[in-house]
Amino acid sequence: MPEEPQNNEQQPEPTPHFDAFSGNSATDVEPTTGPAQSSAFNSNPAPTPTPAPTPSPVSETPITPTPVQDGPVTTFAPNPSVNHEFARIPDGITTQSIAPETSSGKPKWFKQKKFVTGIVVVFLLALVGGGSAFAYTSYQNPQKVISDSIINAVTAKTSIYTGTLSVVNSDMKLNVNITSKMAAPTGSLDAKVTVTAQNKTYSVSGSGLIDESGDVYFKVSGLAGVVNEAKSSLGITQSSPVSASIDKLVAKIDGVWVKVSSKDLKQYSESTATTKTCLNDTINKYKDDKAAISEVTDLYKKNPFLVISKELGQVNGSYGYEIKGDNKASISFIKGFKDTKIYKSLHNCDSSFTIYDNYKNADTFTDSNKNNTFKLWASVWSHQITKIEAGSSSDGTKTALTILPKFNQTVTITAPKSSISLSQLQSYIEELTQTAYGGSYSGLAPTSSSAVTEHAKTSQSQTNANSALVVAETFNADNNFYPGTTTAFYSGENYKQLTGVHILPNVSSITSANGQDNVAWSCLNVCAYTKGGRIAYYDYTTNAVAYMYAGAATVNDKFVNSQ
Repeated sequence: MPEEPQNNEQQPEPTPHFDAFSGNSATDVEPTTGPAQSSAFNSNPAPTPTPAPTPSPVSETPITPTPVQDGPVTTFAPNPSVNHEFARIPDGITTQSIAPETSSGKPKWFKQKKFVTGIVVVFLLALVGGGSAFAYTSYQNPQKVISDSIINAVTAKTSIYTGTLSVVNSDMKLNVNITSKMAAPTGSLDAKVTVTAQNKTYSVSGSGLIDESGDVYFKVSGLAGVVNEAKSSLGITQSSPVSASIDKLVAKIDGVWVKVSSKDLKQYSESTATTKTCLNDTINKYKDDKAAISEVTDLYKKNPFLVISKELGQVNGSYGYEIKGDNKASISFIKGFKDTKIYKSLHNCDSSFTIYDNYKNADTFTDSNKNNTFKLWASVWSHQITKIEAGSSSDGTKTALTILPKFNQTVTITAPKSSISLSQLQSYIEELTQTAYGGSYSGLAPTSSSAVTEHAKTSQSQTNANSALVVAETFNADNNFYPGTTTAFYSGENYKQLTGVHILPNVSSITSANGQDNVAWSCLNVCAYTKGGRIAYYDYTTNAVAYMYAGAATVNDKFVNSQ
Protein backbone atom coordinates (compact mmCIF):
# COMPACT_ATOMS: atom_id res chain seq x y z
CA MET A 1 0.00 0.00 0.00
CA PRO A 2 1.46 3.45 -0.88
CA GLU A 3 2.47 5.68 1.93
CA GLU A 4 -0.26 8.11 2.85
CA PRO A 5 0.57 11.84 3.23
CA GLN A 6 1.06 13.15 6.71
CA ASN A 7 -1.64 15.28 8.21
CA ASN A 8 -0.07 18.19 10.01
CA GLU A 9 -3.39 19.43 11.34
CA GLN A 10 -3.57 19.29 15.09
CA GLN A 11 -5.58 16.23 16.28
CA PRO A 12 -7.74 16.06 19.36
CA GLU A 13 -6.28 14.54 22.57
CA PRO A 14 -7.08 10.78 22.70
CA THR A 15 -9.23 9.71 25.70
CA PRO A 16 -8.83 6.13 27.04
CA HIS A 17 -12.00 4.10 27.62
CA PHE A 18 -13.08 0.50 28.20
CA ASP A 19 -14.41 -1.49 25.28
CA ALA A 20 -17.68 -3.04 26.48
CA PHE A 21 -17.49 -5.89 23.99
CA SER A 22 -13.88 -7.01 23.92
CA GLY A 23 -13.05 -6.14 27.52
CA ASN A 24 -9.87 -4.29 26.41
CA SER A 25 -8.81 -0.72 27.03
CA ALA A 26 -8.77 1.54 23.94
CA THR A 27 -8.51 5.19 23.09
CA ASP A 28 -11.41 7.33 21.97
CA VAL A 29 -11.20 10.03 19.37
CA GLU A 30 -13.72 12.78 19.37
CA PRO A 31 -16.02 12.17 16.37
CA THR A 32 -16.21 14.56 13.49
CA THR A 33 -19.51 15.66 12.15
CA GLY A 34 -20.71 14.38 8.84
CA PRO A 35 -22.01 11.31 7.14
CA ALA A 36 -18.58 9.70 6.97
CA GLN A 37 -18.88 8.57 10.61
CA SER A 38 -20.19 4.97 10.70
CA SER A 39 -22.30 3.30 13.36
CA ALA A 40 -21.10 -0.03 14.76
CA PHE A 41 -24.63 -1.37 14.27
CA ASN A 42 -24.88 -0.36 10.57
CA SER A 43 -25.99 -3.38 8.56
CA ASN A 44 -23.94 -2.28 5.47
CA PRO A 45 -20.15 -2.21 5.15
CA ALA A 46 -18.79 1.02 6.47
CA PRO A 47 -16.46 3.25 4.47
CA THR A 48 -12.86 3.42 5.50
CA PRO A 49 -12.45 5.76 8.49
CA THR A 50 -10.02 8.64 8.72
CA PRO A 51 -6.61 7.06 9.12
CA ALA A 52 -4.69 7.33 12.34
CA PRO A 53 -1.92 9.94 12.37
CA THR A 54 0.98 7.52 12.24
CA PRO A 55 3.72 7.88 9.63
CA SER A 56 4.49 4.21 9.42
CA PRO A 57 2.98 2.24 6.56
CA VAL A 58 0.11 -0.12 7.14
CA SER A 59 1.14 -3.70 6.46
CA GLU A 60 -2.37 -5.10 6.18
CA THR A 61 -3.66 -6.13 2.81
CA PRO A 62 -6.56 -3.97 1.72
CA ILE A 63 -9.90 -5.64 2.26
CA THR A 64 -12.54 -5.11 -0.38
CA PRO A 65 -15.97 -4.58 1.10
CA THR A 66 -18.45 -7.34 0.42
CA PRO A 67 -21.07 -6.30 -2.14
CA VAL A 68 -24.56 -5.87 -0.77
CA GLN A 69 -27.97 -5.44 -2.31
CA ASP A 70 -28.77 -2.18 -4.02
CA GLY A 71 -30.40 0.39 -1.88
CA PRO A 72 -29.71 3.40 0.22
CA VAL A 73 -27.04 3.12 2.85
CA THR A 74 -28.25 4.03 6.27
CA THR A 75 -25.87 6.11 8.36
CA PHE A 76 -26.22 7.80 11.69
CA ALA A 77 -24.99 11.30 12.30
CA PRO A 78 -23.73 11.85 15.81
CA ASN A 79 -25.87 13.93 18.11
CA PRO A 80 -23.78 16.03 20.45
CA SER A 81 -26.42 15.67 23.15
CA VAL A 82 -26.29 11.87 23.10
CA ASN A 83 -23.53 9.72 24.52
CA HIS A 84 -22.20 7.70 21.60
CA GLU A 85 -19.88 5.61 23.75
CA PHE A 86 -20.61 2.43 21.84
CA ALA A 87 -20.46 4.16 18.43
CA ARG A 88 -16.94 5.43 18.84
CA ILE A 89 -14.33 3.62 16.87
CA PRO A 90 -11.07 3.00 18.70
CA ASP A 91 -7.93 4.31 17.08
CA GLY A 92 -6.25 1.77 14.83
CA ILE A 93 -9.26 -0.56 14.58
CA THR A 94 -11.10 -0.97 11.32
CA THR A 95 -14.84 -1.14 11.11
CA GLN A 96 -14.60 -4.66 9.84
CA SER A 97 -13.40 -5.85 13.25
CA ILE A 98 -16.71 -4.88 14.80
CA ALA A 99 -18.99 -5.26 11.81
CA PRO A 100 -21.49 -8.13 11.77
CA GLU A 101 -20.20 -11.40 10.39
CA THR A 102 -22.04 -12.22 7.24
CA SER A 103 -21.54 -15.96 7.70
CA SER A 104 -23.76 -16.21 10.80
CA GLY A 105 -25.46 -12.90 11.07
CA LYS A 106 -24.51 -12.72 14.82
CA PRO A 107 -22.14 -10.24 16.43
CA LYS A 108 -19.00 -11.60 18.06
CA TRP A 109 -20.07 -10.52 21.54
CA PHE A 110 -22.97 -13.00 21.33
CA LYS A 111 -20.49 -15.78 20.69
CA GLN A 112 -18.49 -15.06 23.79
CA LYS A 113 -18.77 -18.32 25.81
CA LYS A 114 -18.33 -16.65 29.16
CA PHE A 115 -21.13 -14.22 28.44
CA VAL A 116 -23.59 -16.93 27.31
CA THR A 117 -22.62 -19.30 30.13
CA GLY A 118 -23.19 -16.55 32.65
CA ILE A 119 -26.71 -15.96 31.40
CA VAL A 120 -27.47 -19.69 31.53
CA VAL A 121 -26.12 -20.02 35.07
CA VAL A 122 -28.14 -17.06 36.30
CA PHE A 123 -31.26 -18.47 34.66
CA LEU A 124 -30.75 -21.91 36.19
CA LEU A 125 -30.10 -20.49 39.62
CA ALA A 126 -33.31 -18.53 39.44
CA LEU A 127 -35.22 -21.59 38.25
CA VAL A 128 -33.70 -23.99 40.81
CA GLY A 129 -34.00 -21.44 43.59
CA GLY A 130 -37.70 -21.07 42.97
CA GLY A 131 -38.15 -24.84 42.72
CA SER A 132 -36.18 -25.38 45.92
CA ALA A 133 -38.35 -22.92 47.76
CA PHE A 134 -41.43 -24.77 46.58
CA ALA A 135 -39.93 -28.18 47.47
CA TYR A 136 -38.86 -26.93 50.90
CA THR A 137 -42.33 -25.54 51.59
CA SER A 138 -43.94 -28.85 50.56
CA TYR A 139 -41.45 -30.94 52.54
CA GLN A 140 -42.00 -28.90 55.69
CA ASN A 141 -45.78 -29.00 55.48
CA PRO A 142 -46.78 -29.62 59.13
CA GLN A 143 -49.06 -32.58 58.44
CA LYS A 144 -46.35 -34.16 56.26
CA VAL A 145 -43.81 -33.73 59.07
CA ILE A 146 -46.14 -35.55 61.47
CA SER A 147 -46.92 -38.35 59.02
CA ASP A 148 -43.26 -38.82 58.12
CA SER A 149 -42.24 -38.94 61.78
CA ILE A 150 -44.81 -41.64 62.61
CA ILE A 151 -43.88 -43.75 59.59
CA ASN A 152 -40.14 -43.31 60.27
CA ALA A 153 -40.66 -44.53 63.84
CA VAL A 154 -42.60 -47.61 62.70
CA THR A 155 -40.10 -48.57 59.98
CA ALA A 156 -36.91 -47.86 61.97
CA LYS A 157 -34.54 -50.82 62.24
CA THR A 158 -33.66 -49.98 65.83
CA SER A 159 -35.00 -47.60 68.46
CA ILE A 160 -34.02 -46.36 71.90
CA TYR A 161 -36.56 -44.62 74.12
CA THR A 162 -35.59 -42.89 77.35
CA GLY A 163 -38.22 -41.11 79.39
CA THR A 164 -39.80 -40.20 82.68
CA LEU A 165 -43.31 -40.58 84.02
CA SER A 166 -44.57 -38.69 87.05
CA VAL A 167 -47.88 -38.94 88.87
CA VAL A 168 -48.55 -36.48 91.67
CA ASN A 169 -51.52 -35.99 93.98
CA SER A 170 -52.08 -35.04 97.60
CA ASP A 171 -51.34 -38.55 98.90
CA MET A 172 -48.24 -39.63 97.03
CA LYS A 173 -45.70 -38.90 94.32
CA LEU A 174 -44.70 -41.54 91.79
CA ASN A 175 -41.72 -41.21 89.47
CA VAL A 176 -40.68 -43.78 86.85
CA ASN A 177 -37.50 -43.62 84.76
CA ILE A 178 -37.70 -45.77 81.64
CA THR A 179 -35.22 -46.96 79.02
CA SER A 180 -36.46 -49.17 76.22
CA LYS A 181 -34.46 -50.62 73.33
CA MET A 182 -35.73 -52.42 70.25
CA ALA A 183 -33.81 -54.27 67.55
CA ALA A 184 -36.34 -56.75 66.15
CA PRO A 185 -36.87 -59.45 67.16
CA THR A 186 -35.05 -58.53 70.39
CA GLY A 187 -36.06 -55.90 72.91
CA SER A 188 -35.39 -54.72 76.44
CA LEU A 189 -36.97 -52.51 79.09
CA ASP A 190 -35.39 -51.05 82.22
CA ALA A 191 -37.44 -49.09 84.74
CA LYS A 192 -36.79 -47.55 88.14
CA VAL A 193 -39.83 -46.77 90.24
CA THR A 194 -39.67 -44.32 93.15
CA VAL A 195 -42.68 -43.74 95.39
CA THR A 196 -42.93 -41.13 98.12
CA ALA A 197 -45.83 -41.51 100.54
CA GLN A 198 -46.35 -40.62 104.19
CA ASN A 199 -42.92 -38.99 104.32
CA LYS A 200 -41.21 -42.20 103.22
CA THR A 201 -39.56 -42.98 99.90
CA TYR A 202 -39.37 -46.43 98.34
CA SER A 203 -37.40 -47.42 95.24
CA VAL A 204 -37.33 -50.59 93.20
CA SER A 205 -35.94 -51.40 89.75
CA GLY A 206 -37.10 -53.87 87.17
CA SER A 207 -35.79 -55.14 83.86
CA GLY A 208 -37.09 -57.34 81.10
CA LEU A 209 -35.86 -58.49 77.71
CA ILE A 210 -36.59 -60.79 74.80
CA ASP A 211 -33.64 -62.52 73.16
CA GLU A 212 -33.26 -63.74 69.56
CA SER A 213 -34.80 -67.12 70.35
CA GLY A 214 -37.92 -65.47 71.78
CA ASP A 215 -37.20 -66.39 75.41
CA VAL A 216 -38.33 -63.81 77.96
CA TYR A 217 -36.23 -62.71 80.94
CA PHE A 218 -37.16 -60.47 83.85
CA LYS A 219 -35.73 -59.44 87.20
CA VAL A 220 -36.56 -57.14 90.11
CA SER A 221 -33.88 -55.37 92.16
CA GLY A 222 -34.03 -53.47 95.43
CA LEU A 223 -36.74 -55.62 97.00
CA ALA A 224 -35.28 -55.76 100.52
CA GLY A 225 -36.30 -52.23 101.57
CA VAL A 226 -39.81 -52.49 100.12
CA VAL A 227 -40.39 -55.93 101.66
CA ASN A 228 -39.24 -54.78 105.10
CA GLU A 229 -41.73 -51.91 105.01
CA ALA A 230 -44.44 -54.31 103.85
CA LYS A 231 -43.69 -56.72 106.70
CA SER A 232 -43.81 -53.90 109.20
CA SER A 233 -47.16 -52.64 107.90
CA LEU A 234 -48.55 -56.20 108.07
CA GLY A 235 -47.33 -56.69 111.65
CA ILE A 236 -44.78 -59.42 110.78
CA THR A 237 -41.96 -59.27 113.31
CA GLN A 238 -38.36 -59.90 112.33
CA SER A 239 -38.12 -62.82 114.77
CA SER A 240 -41.04 -64.76 113.27
CA PRO A 241 -40.48 -67.82 111.01
CA VAL A 242 -42.54 -66.15 108.29
CA SER A 243 -40.23 -63.12 108.27
CA ALA A 244 -37.20 -65.40 107.98
CA SER A 245 -38.80 -67.26 105.05
CA ILE A 246 -39.63 -64.00 103.29
CA ASP A 247 -36.07 -62.75 103.73
CA LYS A 248 -34.74 -66.03 102.35
CA LEU A 249 -36.97 -65.73 99.28
CA VAL A 250 -35.94 -62.12 98.72
CA ALA A 251 -32.26 -63.05 98.96
CA LYS A 252 -32.74 -65.69 96.25
CA ILE A 253 -34.66 -63.59 93.74
CA ASP A 254 -33.50 -59.99 94.37
CA GLY A 255 -31.60 -58.92 91.24
CA VAL A 256 -31.74 -62.45 89.76
CA TRP A 257 -32.86 -62.98 86.18
CA VAL A 258 -35.83 -65.32 85.69
CA LYS A 259 -36.08 -67.04 82.32
CA VAL A 260 -39.45 -67.84 80.79
CA SER A 261 -39.04 -70.12 77.79
CA SER A 262 -41.67 -71.84 75.70
CA LYS A 263 -40.56 -75.09 77.31
CA ASP A 264 -41.24 -73.67 80.78
CA LEU A 265 -44.65 -72.40 79.75
CA LYS A 266 -45.69 -75.83 78.51
CA GLN A 267 -45.60 -77.05 82.11
CA TYR A 268 -48.39 -74.59 82.95
CA SER A 269 -50.26 -74.02 79.69
CA GLU A 270 -49.72 -75.77 76.37
CA SER A 271 -51.80 -73.17 74.51
CA THR A 272 -49.84 -70.26 76.01
CA ALA A 273 -46.54 -71.83 74.98
CA THR A 274 -47.83 -72.43 71.45
CA THR A 275 -49.07 -68.84 71.18
CA LYS A 276 -45.74 -67.46 72.38
CA THR A 277 -43.82 -69.50 69.78
CA CYS A 278 -46.21 -68.35 67.05
CA LEU A 279 -45.80 -64.70 68.02
CA ASN A 280 -42.03 -65.02 67.97
CA ASP A 281 -42.16 -66.54 64.49
CA THR A 282 -44.50 -63.79 63.27
CA ILE A 283 -42.16 -61.04 64.46
CA ASN A 284 -39.21 -62.69 62.73
CA LYS A 285 -41.23 -63.19 59.56
CA TYR A 286 -42.38 -59.61 59.11
CA LYS A 287 -39.56 -57.54 60.60
CA ASP A 288 -37.92 -57.17 57.15
CA ASP A 289 -41.00 -57.72 54.97
CA LYS A 290 -41.24 -54.39 53.13
CA ALA A 291 -44.55 -55.26 51.47
CA ALA A 292 -46.22 -56.11 54.78
CA ILE A 293 -44.82 -53.00 56.48
CA SER A 294 -45.95 -50.85 53.54
CA GLU A 295 -49.48 -52.11 54.08
CA VAL A 296 -49.49 -50.47 57.50
CA THR A 297 -47.63 -47.28 56.52
CA ASP A 298 -49.79 -46.73 53.44
CA LEU A 299 -52.87 -47.28 55.57
CA TYR A 300 -51.73 -44.51 57.92
CA LYS A 301 -51.05 -42.17 54.98
CA LYS A 302 -54.66 -42.63 53.93
CA ASN A 303 -55.94 -42.29 57.49
CA PRO A 304 -53.64 -39.94 59.45
CA PHE A 305 -55.35 -40.11 62.82
CA LEU A 306 -52.90 -37.70 64.45
CA VAL A 307 -53.72 -34.12 63.44
CA ILE A 308 -52.23 -30.80 64.43
CA SER A 309 -54.20 -28.55 66.77
CA LYS A 310 -51.41 -26.04 67.37
CA GLU A 311 -47.95 -25.29 65.95
CA LEU A 312 -45.28 -24.69 68.59
CA GLY A 313 -42.54 -23.31 66.34
CA GLN A 314 -38.95 -24.47 65.97
CA VAL A 315 -36.69 -25.20 68.94
CA ASN A 316 -33.21 -26.77 68.80
CA GLY A 317 -33.63 -27.96 65.22
CA SER A 318 -37.06 -29.54 65.74
CA TYR A 319 -40.58 -28.50 64.85
CA GLY A 320 -43.11 -28.79 67.66
CA TYR A 321 -46.80 -29.56 67.31
CA GLU A 322 -49.64 -30.07 69.73
CA ILE A 323 -51.49 -33.15 68.53
CA LYS A 324 -55.01 -34.42 68.91
CA GLY A 325 -56.67 -37.55 67.60
CA ASP A 326 -58.99 -37.71 64.62
CA ASN A 327 -61.67 -40.17 65.69
CA LYS A 328 -62.97 -40.99 62.24
CA ALA A 329 -59.48 -41.50 60.86
CA SER A 330 -58.58 -43.68 63.86
CA ILE A 331 -61.56 -45.95 63.36
CA SER A 332 -60.92 -46.09 59.61
CA PHE A 333 -57.30 -47.05 60.27
CA ILE A 334 -58.31 -49.77 62.75
CA LYS A 335 -60.86 -51.13 60.32
CA GLY A 336 -58.25 -51.27 57.56
CA PHE A 337 -55.62 -52.77 59.84
CA LYS A 338 -57.77 -55.86 60.26
CA ASP A 339 -57.12 -56.67 56.60
CA THR A 340 -53.31 -56.46 56.76
CA LYS A 341 -51.02 -59.48 56.74
CA ILE A 342 -49.48 -58.57 60.08
CA TYR A 343 -52.80 -58.38 61.92
CA LYS A 344 -54.09 -61.62 60.39
CA SER A 345 -50.93 -63.46 61.44
CA LEU A 346 -51.13 -62.12 64.99
CA HIS A 347 -54.80 -63.01 65.20
CA ASN A 348 -54.07 -66.54 63.93
CA CYS A 349 -51.52 -66.99 66.71
CA ASP A 350 -54.00 -65.87 69.37
CA SER A 351 -57.69 -65.56 68.56
CA SER A 352 -58.12 -63.40 71.67
CA PHE A 353 -55.95 -60.75 70.02
CA THR A 354 -58.52 -58.31 68.62
CA ILE A 355 -58.68 -54.59 68.00
CA TYR A 356 -61.43 -52.06 68.57
CA ASP A 357 -64.13 -52.80 66.04
CA ASN A 358 -66.98 -50.41 66.81
CA TYR A 359 -66.16 -48.12 63.88
CA LYS A 360 -69.87 -47.52 63.16
CA ASN A 361 -70.02 -45.30 66.25
CA ALA A 362 -66.99 -43.21 65.33
CA ASP A 363 -68.86 -39.94 65.76
CA THR A 364 -69.53 -40.70 69.42
CA PHE A 365 -66.03 -41.99 70.17
CA THR A 366 -64.55 -38.91 71.81
CA ASP A 367 -62.11 -38.02 74.54
CA SER A 368 -64.03 -36.86 77.61
CA ASN A 369 -60.97 -35.38 79.33
CA LYS A 370 -60.28 -31.98 77.79
CA ASN A 371 -57.23 -31.48 80.01
CA ASN A 372 -55.16 -34.07 78.16
CA THR A 373 -52.29 -32.76 76.04
CA PHE A 374 -49.99 -34.48 73.59
CA LYS A 375 -47.00 -32.79 71.96
CA LEU A 376 -44.68 -34.18 69.33
CA TRP A 377 -41.33 -32.74 68.21
CA ALA A 378 -39.69 -33.81 64.93
CA SER A 379 -36.34 -32.99 63.36
CA VAL A 380 -36.50 -30.25 60.72
CA TRP A 381 -34.49 -32.21 58.16
CA SER A 382 -34.87 -35.94 58.91
CA HIS A 383 -38.47 -35.78 60.20
CA GLN A 384 -37.50 -38.19 62.97
CA ILE A 385 -39.31 -37.85 66.29
CA THR A 386 -37.02 -36.14 68.81
CA LYS A 387 -39.38 -35.73 71.78
CA ILE A 388 -42.84 -36.77 72.91
CA GLU A 389 -44.67 -34.98 75.72
CA ALA A 390 -48.00 -35.96 77.23
CA GLY A 391 -49.88 -34.69 80.25
CA SER A 392 -53.23 -34.82 81.96
CA SER A 393 -54.98 -33.40 84.98
CA SER A 394 -58.01 -34.99 86.58
CA ASP A 395 -59.50 -35.11 90.08
CA GLY A 396 -56.44 -33.55 91.69
CA THR A 397 -53.96 -35.92 90.04
CA LYS A 398 -51.44 -34.58 87.55
CA THR A 399 -49.65 -36.91 85.14
CA ALA A 400 -46.70 -35.97 82.93
CA LEU A 401 -44.76 -38.11 80.46
CA THR A 402 -41.63 -37.17 78.48
CA ILE A 403 -39.93 -39.52 76.02
CA LEU A 404 -36.73 -38.86 74.06
CA PRO A 405 -36.37 -41.36 71.19
CA LYS A 406 -33.40 -42.18 68.97
CA PHE A 407 -33.60 -44.28 65.84
CA ASN A 408 -31.33 -46.47 63.71
CA GLN A 409 -28.44 -46.50 66.16
CA THR A 410 -26.41 -49.54 67.16
CA VAL A 411 -28.44 -51.66 69.60
CA THR A 412 -27.23 -54.98 70.99
CA ILE A 413 -29.46 -57.06 73.26
CA THR A 414 -28.09 -60.33 74.64
CA ALA A 415 -29.50 -62.87 77.07
CA PRO A 416 -28.15 -62.82 80.65
CA LYS A 417 -25.26 -65.15 81.42
CA SER A 418 -27.09 -66.67 84.35
CA SER A 419 -30.74 -67.02 85.32
CA ILE A 420 -33.20 -69.25 87.11
CA SER A 421 -36.12 -70.96 85.44
CA LEU A 422 -39.76 -70.23 86.02
CA SER A 423 -40.02 -73.60 87.75
CA GLN A 424 -37.28 -72.59 90.14
CA LEU A 425 -39.06 -69.37 90.96
CA GLN A 426 -42.21 -71.34 91.66
CA SER A 427 -40.36 -73.66 94.02
CA TYR A 428 -39.03 -70.64 95.95
CA ILE A 429 -42.55 -69.32 96.37
CA GLU A 430 -43.85 -72.76 97.37
CA GLU A 431 -41.24 -72.88 100.08
CA LEU A 432 -42.43 -69.55 101.43
CA THR A 433 -46.10 -70.51 101.39
CA GLN A 434 -45.32 -73.80 103.08
CA THR A 435 -43.70 -71.94 105.94
CA ALA A 436 -46.27 -69.17 106.15
CA TYR A 437 -49.48 -71.11 105.64
CA GLY A 438 -48.63 -74.78 105.80
CA GLY A 439 -50.08 -75.23 102.29
CA SER A 440 -48.84 -75.67 98.74
CA TYR A 441 -48.59 -72.87 96.21
CA SER A 442 -48.82 -75.29 93.31
CA GLY A 443 -52.36 -76.22 94.23
CA LEU A 444 -51.56 -79.71 95.51
CA ALA A 445 -53.67 -80.50 98.58
CA PRO A 446 -51.97 -83.00 100.85
CA THR A 447 -54.50 -85.04 102.82
CA SER A 448 -52.35 -85.85 105.87
CA SER A 449 -49.75 -84.27 108.07
CA SER A 450 -47.22 -86.80 106.80
CA ALA A 451 -47.91 -85.80 103.19
CA VAL A 452 -47.52 -82.13 104.12
CA THR A 453 -44.14 -82.84 105.70
CA GLU A 454 -42.93 -84.89 102.74
CA HIS A 455 -43.97 -82.20 100.28
CA ALA A 456 -42.29 -79.47 102.32
CA LYS A 457 -39.04 -81.45 102.53
CA THR A 458 -39.08 -82.12 98.78
CA SER A 459 -39.69 -78.45 98.08
CA GLN A 460 -36.67 -77.54 100.19
CA SER A 461 -34.54 -80.16 98.45
CA GLN A 462 -35.61 -78.89 95.01
CA THR A 463 -34.82 -75.33 96.02
CA ASN A 464 -31.29 -76.38 97.02
CA ALA A 465 -30.84 -78.23 93.73
CA ASN A 466 -32.05 -75.21 91.76
CA SER A 467 -29.57 -72.96 93.58
CA ALA A 468 -26.72 -75.33 92.75
CA LEU A 469 -27.85 -75.48 89.12
CA VAL A 470 -27.77 -71.68 88.83
CA VAL A 471 -24.25 -71.63 90.21
CA ALA A 472 -23.14 -74.28 87.71
CA GLU A 473 -24.58 -72.28 84.81
CA THR A 474 -22.94 -69.09 86.07
CA PHE A 475 -19.60 -70.88 86.36
CA ASN A 476 -19.93 -72.06 82.76
CA ALA A 477 -20.81 -68.59 81.54
CA ASP A 478 -17.63 -67.22 83.15
CA ASN A 479 -15.27 -70.07 82.17
CA ASN A 480 -16.88 -71.78 79.17
CA PHE A 481 -16.97 -75.11 81.02
CA TYR A 482 -18.81 -76.52 84.05
CA PRO A 483 -17.37 -77.15 87.53
CA GLY A 484 -15.10 -80.19 87.85
CA THR A 485 -14.95 -80.10 91.63
CA THR A 486 -17.38 -79.35 94.45
CA THR A 487 -15.14 -76.53 95.73
CA ALA A 488 -15.63 -74.68 92.43
CA PHE A 489 -19.22 -74.07 93.45
CA TYR A 490 -18.14 -71.85 96.33
CA SER A 491 -15.75 -69.51 94.50
CA GLY A 492 -16.80 -66.08 93.29
CA GLU A 493 -19.33 -63.44 94.23
CA ASN A 494 -22.15 -64.96 92.19
CA TYR A 495 -22.22 -68.16 94.23
CA LYS A 496 -23.55 -66.71 97.50
CA GLN A 497 -26.88 -68.43 96.84
CA LEU A 498 -25.41 -71.66 98.20
CA THR A 499 -25.53 -70.44 101.81
CA GLY A 500 -26.63 -73.42 103.89
CA VAL A 501 -26.42 -75.83 100.92
CA HIS A 502 -23.72 -78.51 100.71
CA ILE A 503 -22.45 -79.95 97.43
CA LEU A 504 -21.38 -83.61 97.71
CA PRO A 505 -19.26 -85.40 95.08
CA ASN A 506 -21.08 -88.74 95.19
CA VAL A 507 -24.73 -89.32 94.26
CA SER A 508 -24.96 -92.29 96.62
CA SER A 509 -24.31 -89.92 99.51
CA ILE A 510 -27.74 -88.31 99.11
CA THR A 511 -30.31 -89.93 101.42
CA SER A 512 -33.52 -89.06 103.19
CA ALA A 513 -31.45 -88.25 106.28
CA ASN A 514 -29.48 -85.41 104.67
CA GLY A 515 -31.57 -84.55 101.58
CA GLN A 516 -32.90 -81.26 102.93
CA ASP A 517 -29.44 -79.70 103.13
CA ASN A 518 -27.34 -81.66 100.60
CA VAL A 519 -27.20 -82.19 96.84
CA ALA A 520 -24.63 -83.96 94.69
CA TRP A 521 -22.84 -82.92 91.48
CA SER A 522 -21.69 -85.28 88.73
CA CYS A 523 -19.72 -84.33 85.59
CA LEU A 524 -20.79 -85.17 82.05
CA ASN A 525 -18.36 -87.90 80.80
CA VAL A 526 -15.26 -86.28 82.37
CA CYS A 527 -14.67 -83.58 84.97
CA ALA A 528 -11.85 -81.82 83.09
CA TYR A 529 -13.49 -78.96 81.17
CA THR A 530 -16.80 -80.78 81.17
CA LYS A 531 -19.63 -79.46 78.99
CA GLY A 532 -22.42 -80.32 81.41
CA GLY A 533 -23.41 -82.12 84.56
CA ARG A 534 -26.13 -83.43 86.82
CA ILE A 535 -27.51 -82.28 90.19
CA ALA A 536 -28.92 -85.03 92.44
CA TYR A 537 -31.42 -84.24 95.21
CA TYR A 538 -33.74 -86.33 97.37
CA ASP A 539 -37.49 -86.49 96.56
CA TYR A 540 -39.34 -87.32 99.79
CA THR A 541 -42.64 -87.85 98.02
CA THR A 542 -41.17 -90.79 96.05
CA ASN A 543 -38.44 -91.75 98.53
CA ALA A 544 -35.83 -91.70 95.74
CA VAL A 545 -33.05 -89.56 94.30
CA ALA A 546 -34.14 -87.17 91.50
CA TYR A 547 -32.02 -85.19 89.04
CA MET A 548 -31.67 -81.83 87.32
CA TYR A 549 -29.42 -81.47 84.27
CA ALA A 550 -27.05 -78.70 83.22
CA GLY A 551 -25.50 -77.81 79.89
CA ALA A 552 -25.49 -80.54 77.23
CA ALA A 553 -26.33 -83.28 79.73
CA THR A 554 -29.44 -85.45 79.34
CA VAL A 555 -30.91 -88.41 81.21
CA ASN A 556 -29.28 -90.89 78.81
CA ASP A 557 -25.69 -89.62 79.19
CA LYS A 558 -22.79 -91.05 81.18
CA PHE A 559 -21.75 -89.24 84.39
CA VAL A 560 -18.77 -89.46 86.72
CA ASN A 561 -18.54 -88.30 90.32
CA SER A 562 -16.83 -84.96 90.91
CA GLN A 563 -13.99 -84.44 93.38
